[in-house]
Amino acid sequence: KIPLAYIFDSELRQPRNKIKEFLKRPFLYHYFSSVAFFLSVGDSNEMYYRKYGVKNDKILRMHFPIDLKSYRKAYDNQRALNDQIRKLYKISENEFVITVVGKLVPTKNQGHIIDALIEVEKNIEGVHLFIIGSGEMEEVLKEKADKLKKSKVYFTGFLTTTELPAYYAASDLYVHPSLKDRHPIAVSEAIYMGCPVIISDTCGSYGPGDDVQEGRNGYVYSFGNTRELAERILLLIRNKEARKKQGEWSHKIAVDFQDKSHYRILDELAKRINN
Repeated sequence: KIPLAYIFDSELRQPRNKIKEFLKRPFLYHYFSSVAFFLSVGDSNEMYYRKYGVKNDKILRMHFPIDLKSYRKAYDNQRALNDQIRKLYKISENEFVITVVGKLVPTKNQGHIIDALIEVEKNIEGVHLFIIGSGEMEEVLKEKADKLKKSKVYFTGFLTTTELPAYYAASDLYVHPSLKDRHPIAVSEAIYMGCPVIISDTCGSYGPGDDVQEGRNGYVYSFGNTRELAERILLLIRNKEARKKQGEWSHKIAVDFQDKSHYRILDELAKRINN
């Protein structure tokens, strides 16, 4: 008789095997019927719950928590962290920096950003790209990066959770080009640090009430369409005021989301259980 609360990050943005889905549906309907509350991490996640019979009054928005103590400190120290990273890599204050975080594996598609920068270079001077992570695709990505004529790509390797916030602080833009990423924690971290975000439409972190809100703190582009990605990047490079406003909105919603996931969700659960 103890109420069960359930959290996971499944969403509906990936192509699905229709036979598998048909077989899974009755099982999930039955399984979900025993759950008292569903803690949702985003808009697409809630769509998944509803598809398998979960009623709205059982869904509580939570969001994924990040290491809030560390990120609060990093955001308060943002100016110094920005200067530290730019000095380390000899990047001037007026040069544009993009960051992507994730394992260097095929589904993460960091190479799409490099392809987009080849297009970007036709219109402006180059930019700086931090590719943070390690994995099997590193040499392939380095070969692709050699095709850039004006831009510079830095392969940082794996960074610890204490090192990572400084790179977000030094970034003008965070890009997440993955094919499969249900609700990447890197996006939640990037918005807390005040980064505008461009994300592929096959990821689960965008929507009017989610980490990336189209036009408000970033843009969504069609996965694999590097020309469209390049256009979005150019839009933010050329419009400093829009970039500033989107970064401010990122941090504002991230503070609210983290307050919800660390504190308010517990109060809401207690009220629901007591009622």
